[in-house]
Amino acid sequence: MNKSVKIQEALINHRLFAAILDIVSLVIGTIILYFILIYTVFNFGFGYTKLNDKANFFEEKYSLNLESGLEYTEYEKVIKKIYLEYFPEEISTHYKLKYGDDFSAAHIYNIAVLKLPVNPTYDNYKTDLHQYVQNSDGSFNVDVVAKQVEGSGINYDNNIESLFYNVYLKMPIVVEQFEVEYYTINANIYHLVVYARMIAFGIMFILIYIIFPLTNEEATTFWGKKFDLGFINLKNGYYVKKWKIIVRNIISNILPFIGISIANKYSIIILFVGFVLLDSLLMLFSKDNLGIADKILRIETCAVKESLLFKNKEEEEQFMNSDEGRRVEDVEYLSKLENAEEIIIVNYEGGEI
Repeated sequence: MNKSVKIQEALINHRLFAAILDIVSLVIGTIILYFILIYTVFNFGFGYTKLNDKANFFEEKYSLNLESGLEYTEYEKVIKKIYLEYFPEEISTHYKLKYGDDFSAAHIYNIAVLKLPVNPTYDNYKTDLHQYVQNSDGSFNVDVVAKQVEGSGINYDNNIESLFYNVYLKMPIVVEQFEVEYYTINANIYHLVVYARMIAFGIMFILIYIIFPLTNEEATTFWGKKFDLGFINLKNGYYVKKWKIIVRNIISNILPFIGISIANKYSIIILFVGFVLLDSLLMLFSKDNLGIADKILRIETCAVKESLLFKNKEEEEQFMNSDEGRRVEDVEYLSKLENAEEIIIVNYEGGEI
């Protein structure tokens, strides 16, 4: 490309602000559209509210809806009922099929909930919180619920509260194994939630990163246009084809889309927030100030109004041969000449010439 033609690189803060505002628009739009979908299309078409009502029935039946911050004894009661009253035979059968051991529900409770050893000895029959009941002959009775070890202090209280609350949080999974209807309901709810998130994210992505870029010459997003951003090929400085910008946007959002699809908080944090943070850091601190997708596709961001941009070499040559193009070259030449004269004067006054 003719070096006299001016290409002004976009300011980093403009690029970051535009990218952040694009993401904020995507997130807000996705959330709003998600609730619209889940309570209209998915509710009327797939009975989302009815499924939630059925799930709430089972959660109330087995006390799976307790709030956090209660006394640990409240969680302990629920866990004991599930293991020893509601599903003792089912739990024993399941354990036998999985591990090959024919244990009672109480024995499994001691192992799985209280974290006691499978085969207690005098060296390991207790933890800091619980201990196996000892028979008169000195052996240990694994088929009765272990006793709580007396203790006090902040650490003791925190440990026993943490023990039962963390186990309580897993009780829905235990109930799902033996209540087929409850499992089916939750599976259907999960699928509807995932589909609603994916569709909402997909629609907003298409609007923000595909449809709007296709409707403007710079092929940029709404906020990119507000910050006067445009895209050029890193190699020759000409405008980037619009399809390449769409591919760039897809690459930039593929990991966030996967995070939304997996639909748990850890995946969203790692794949969405983590990718956005990494991309921003790369833009800020890499030598060429390019994001991940820009590096892959060799695309640079420029300030449109401060640059002379062309689609190809023919368009550039046609412009440069016009009167307007010659004026641009004259202005550039005079600007360089003025700068050169300033350097000569400064050097002369400094006694270097």
